[in-house]
Amino acid sequence: MLDPWITYFYISVGLLTAYTIAYFAGRILGGNISIRLQNNRYFQKADKLFKQRGDLAMCFGVFIPLIRYILPFIVGLSGVTFKKFALISYFSVLFWTVTFFTAGRYLGRIVF
Repeated sequence: MLDPWITYFYISVGLLTAYTIAYFAGRILGGNISIRLQNNRYFQKADKLFKQRGDLAMCFGVFIPLIRYILPFIVGLSGVTFKKFALISYFSVLFWTVTFFTAGRYLGRIVF
C-alpha cells in the first residue's frame, strides 16, 4: 500500500529531526538544568558515566526505547560538539531505521 522508500525516508527524516531538536534543546537549556542538578548524586553519577562511555551511549542508546528520546537532550546538556554528536548519532539513527524497517518489512510477512 505504501511505497517503502518514501516511508523509510520520512521515518529517517523524522527521527533525525527529533534528535537534532532535542540536542539543541539540551544545549540551550543546559546551563539552567546543570546548575540545578549539580548537587544531585544521581546526576553526578550519570554525568561521570556519560563522560567515560558517552560515545557508546550515543551509538547504542538509539536501540533502547525511552533512552532514544532522552539521550540527545543529555548529550546537548553535557556540551558535546554538534559535529561529534551528528557524526555518531546520525549514523546510529540511520542504522536503527534500516535494521527495524527491514525486519518489519520482511518478518512482517511471516508473522501476518
